Amino acid sequence: MSLSKLIKRKRKDKIFLKIGISPIVSTIILVSITLLIGFIIMGFTMGWSLNSSREYGLEINKAIAQQKSNLLIEHVQIINNNVYIYLYNIGKIPLRVVSVNIFKLGETEPSPKYELKTFIDGSTLLDISEFKILVTSIDSSLIGNSLVIKVYAIASTIFDPFNPGKNIEWGVIVDYLYNA
Repeated sequence: MSLSKLIKRKRKDKIFLKIGISPIVSTIILVSITLLIGFIIMGFTMGWSLNSSREYGLEINKAIAQQKSNLLIEHVQIINNNVYIYLYNIGKIPLRVVSVNIFKLGETEPSPKYELKTFIDGSTLLDISEFKILVTSIDSSLIGNSLVIKVYAIASTIFDPFNPGKNIEWGVIVDYLYNA
């Protein structure tokens, strides 16, 4: 290739580069890309914000349910390896009993088993709104000893029947000392 052809070719390339994209089109492309990135970032932050506020609202509802929950054990009777626990709900929200732990005084508490408890009338998924009697069987080796009876209850508004132990940290735990 001769030098004159090479120079002409370079001039054509420069001219082509200069007339390829107008300033208006390049500005529109730049603004479009900037807006697209801005909308993507805004979408992510709005999604995160909505999710955070929803989770915060659920936690507040659980805390309010815990504050409105209050349960008393009025009396305990042990008859033929069955423990009759007389419960009275003095709170503003109906409660569901999810666990009862009975162990000897001075011993380590066994880990609670979260399950639906049966009341004396045979109802299982029953809200304690006033007075109920809970029946549970115990090991015969516990009879005749001083016992600690712990009743775990949770507000019916945050209770999950498929997972009774869920949200238990927002529940109510009532202790009762039974002297034989």
